[in-house]
Amino acid sequence: MQSKSGNNNSNRIYLIDNTKVILIILVVFAHFLEAINSFSSDISILYRAIYIFHMPALIFLAGFNTKSQFSKQRVIGLLFLYIIFQTLYSLLINKYSILTPHWIMWFIPSLIFWRLSIHLFKKTRYPFTIAIILAIISGYFPIIGYPLSLSRTFVFLPFFILGHFHGERILLLCRKYNKALILPVGIAAISVSSYFIIDVRWLYSSFSYQSLGAEGINSIIMRTICLVSSTIGIITLLTFIPDKKFTWSSIGTKILPIYLLHGFFVISLKNVVIVLASYNIAAAVALAAVSTYILVKLLSSEKISKIIYAIYNYSSSKKSVI
Repeated sequence: MQSKSGNNNSNRIYLIDNTKVILIILVVFAHFLEAINSFSSDISILYRAIYIFHMPALIFLAGFNTKSQFSKQRVIGLLFLYIIFQTLYSLLINKYSILTPHWIMWFIPSLIFWRLSIHLFKKTRYPFTIAIILAIISGYFPIIGYPLSLSRTFVFLPFFILGHFHGERILLLCRKYNKALILPVGIAAISVSSYFIIDVRWLYSSFSYQSLGAEGINSIIMRTICLVSSTIGIITLLTFIPDKKFTWSSIGTKILPIYLLHGFFVISLKNVVIVLASYNIAAAVALAAVSTYILVKLLSSEKISKIIYAIYNYSSSKKSVI
């Protein structure tokens, strides 16, 4: 991801690149854990802990990286990617619907909406407050669910708005925070939340309160807990990721290919991981970790990245979509 200040490497914020590498690793790893989180309570807690902050943090960075004006060309590029990969994933499961994103494809239509909505939020005095209100009240409408990724679009909206309007300030503050104080607070918040949020569907953010069996004030409390714990997770992560260039930092500029393509491999290996987990859960987790490492390295290669960004019409640029 390029810093907002420019495209030159001297202006890059390596904290962002490094954070995106960590997050895409967690995305892939969590999708492997999804198949086996019911085998062990410890794995289930780990799975929920990752889900508390990994996508909110990625969305925060997407908001930070989004310019105030999102071009028509970029919208068309994202739509083209969505249609292609939505079709490919649908063929894999023999079920097709252009309006209901398959699994990981929800992120693309949501990203389009978030970026197109920026100019509307810039006209308001309290964009973050409005985003929080929308995230909370959207759960009361059963029609806002998985189709068109509407529920996730609204629930995750505050993180995108936070990143866009307050991202630079938050990054500066994270560098000044007392790490010794932030770490225990962050770990405690994520641990407590992952322990008490038994139903992981709250963290998926794709279901209405009615679907989750929540009523009245309890639904607002649960959603607020999710939003607050996710925000604490984001701040904790940004506080501890180093802001310097590593040999693997460049992967942070290529997370779109990893995100779009890793699902095919996860689906292919899913049954192998499940069978292994039935015999030895530790071995299954180890396989998931090794597979994650291999996939991230493989799918971040220059050849694969050029193909994906060529589809997006960015074949001659290093700019990131996310």
